[in-house]
Amino acid sequence: HGVLEPEHFTESASPVADLLEAAVYPDRLPSMAAIRALQLPTFLWTVVRDPAKRAMSNLYFAFRGRESLMNTATKVAFLQTFHPNVMFRYTRPSAEATLDDLFSTYGLVGVLERFDESLVVLAATLKVPLSDMLYLPSKEDGCKNEQNLTIMAHPSIDEEPQVVQDLLDSKFRPENQL
Repeated sequence: HGVLEPEHFTESASPVADLLEAAVYPDRLPSMAAIRALQLPTFLWTVVRDPAKRAMSNLYFAFRGRESLMNTATKVAFLQTFHPNVMFRYTRPSAEATLDDLFSTYGLVGVLERFDESLVVLAATLKVPLSDMLYLPSKEDGCKNEQNLTIMAHPSIDEEPQVVQDLLDSKFRPENQL
């Protein structure tokens, strides 16, 4: 994952234009200074996820290998610390950015839960044949990750205790979603 070293993700990064031309940033957005350093035209796109599903994914990731510590109380405590508008905070180009800034930064904002459709829109936007679109899932149930841990699917939200479902419903209401 990623082409750049961590120091290239700060505003104080030195110009590395020839390294950035073919760069793909699957984990986080590089600094806007790094993007402006590119010599060729750029098309920046991202994918957002349902915030409640993102929160639950982060919860299960945080407790991987320590599942015995996870109970309803720890789930609630973890979820209470999770920002309700996490996808906007994750994708915004700066801390002061507005929603308009976000949409002027990205050529496309796809939706993870509609990833296939997002790729169709991406192909149309880039004017490339749909047959040129390929994605390979990086996480599949039962596969091993980089740390040699087996990736296990976590329960769906409707399988969580009611108090967890209620917290997710109240904290991640549609008006808090990007």
